[in-house]
Amino acid sequence: MRGNSGVRSVWAVAAFAALLLVAAGSALAAARVTLPSIKSFTPTKTKPATTVTVMGKNFKGATAVTVDGVKMKYKVDSATKIVVTLSSKAKTGAIAVTTPGGTATSAHMLSIT
Repeated sequence: MRGNSGVRSVWAVAAFAALLLVAAGSALAAARVTLPSIKSFTPTKTKPATTVTVMGKNFKGATAVTVDGVKMKYKVDSATKIVVTLSSKAKTGAIAVTTPGGTATSAHMLSIT
């Protein structure tokens, strides 16, 4: 019977290794974050100290919104919508939204006059 104990040990190690792989895969899936993207914003032309609505996806957890590299105040309304309050000194530039998944930059400039 002593010969079977080695086989049992190999099976126990294999089962434990499989369990670790499943646990690691679950942890990676839970930690996965998705990149935000900007689809559009309105209005496309505005004045300082007004609001701009940015539409896109994966905005939940946003940590910053900038226009021409300058941080603006913002409110995440949903995973697809952010309302940005432009500062009185805001200037024409691209809008960028930063989340834990990365940073999305608008394809077009917000024109501030």
